[in-house]
Amino acid sequence: MFDLSQAPEFSPGNIAATKRLFEDAGVGVVSIDASSSFCWADNAKQQAAFDEALRHIEIAREMGAPLVRVFGGNIPEGQPRD
Repeated sequence: MFDLSQAPEFSPGNIAATKRLFEDAGVGVVSIDASSSFCWADNAKQQAAFDEALRHIEIAREMGAPLVRVFGGNIPEGQPRD
């Protein structure tokens, strides 16, 4: 799993330069992809996924991307679908 929020290019001090690279190349950023998955029975794992998603939402905001991709995940055994 790759956490984009840990890449130096997307750190608060570098993200503006990264955005300019895309703009200068004429490439629009339409989505930031996170590996966050939200089907955890364990509260700590659920919170970690939420925190990761929030970091990626901030990157999307900075990059001007309107979408962030996350995963529902596999329903844990013994857990109801709802």
